[in-house]
Amino acid sequence: MQDSPTCQPPLISFVVPVFDVPACWLEACIRSIQALPVAPSMREIVVVDDGSRIPVAPQLSAFGEDVRCVRTPNRGLSQARNEGLSLARGLYIQFVDADDCLLPRPYACCLQTLQAVRPDIVCFRLTRSLPQEAAPVSLPPLPASLPTGTDYMVRHNLRASACGYLFRRDILGDLCFPARLLHEDEYFTPRLFLQARTVCALPVAAYYYRPHPHSITSEVSAPHVARRLDSKQHILEALSQLAGTLSAPAREALGRRTAQLAMDVMLDMLQLPLTAADFRLRVERMRRHGLYPLPLRRYTFPYLLFACLTRWKITVNMLFWASKTGIIRRKCTKIVKMCT
Repeated sequence: MQDSPTCQPPLISFVVPVFDVPACWLEACIRSIQALPVAPSMREIVVVDDGSRIPVAPQLSAFGEDVRCVRTPNRGLSQARNEGLSLARGLYIQFVDADDCLLPRPYACCLQTLQAVRPDIVCFRLTRSLPQEAAPVSLPPLPASLPTGTDYMVRHNLRASACGYLFRRDILGDLCFPARLLHEDEYFTPRLFLQARTVCALPVAAYYYRPHPHSITSEVSAPHVARRLDSKQHILEALSQLAGTLSAPAREALGRRTAQLAMDVMLDMLQLPLTAADFRLRVERMRRHGLYPLPLRRYTFPYLLFACLTRWKITVNMLFWASKTGIIRRKCTKIVKMCT
């Protein structure tokens, strides 16, 4: 697809970052986009090859001009997505990871919503299982008025994944993904919502997330665990600092997201193979930044329960040691799952 100053911009840019993904997965991803009920002239597919060991352009030759592929040095997912954003011309942006797929029938509801009310953000659900049948999906009734992104955040927990949202490109401003960090969506998504004037949330699972053993959440080596937690804590501290500069209700909205992320970090510290010394250092780091103890707010019952359980140093230490032992560990895991 060639850029032209006289060309009308497409409705949606589908940005697909790729790094060493099996060719069959990448092809399935592209075909799922092509299967959507949107005319080729109304969409563009931008594939960003993030320095894969085997270049992906030859794998995409069968798609012809329907796919634009650029290759960059390997700099990580954040930079690949940022590159895709810089190239995208669509009025709306949809991120699709190359090992995942969009589900055409449920995603059609997102497209209908976009055409009907043109919100800044359309939210939908992700699923780890493919539907057994291509059953029709009906568009649920749309509300008479749509909340702003700030209002939505005050009342709801956000799902971090940037792939779960179809959003207007012009609300980005200078927002981009932070370089050299894992869990970069935790930084990007709440800031995107703060800039949205209208949000429409749909109860449809329109995105298939393919579980596989090489995802960043599957690796449990000590260096990787440390990097994951360092990234999350860095993002948590940056969002907390930003919240302090905002006026209400944006401060309240980001405060809820920050508290939820702080809980997620503590849950990770209980589940991941940390030493007692590292665990104590990380809890103390949260305390220094005013992120622990968790605020006692009834965002959700599981959140309030966890905030109460971790209110005191002695109970935090008890949870840490309980998470490392036999039957008690299994019970602690149930609490963890209930809270996430």
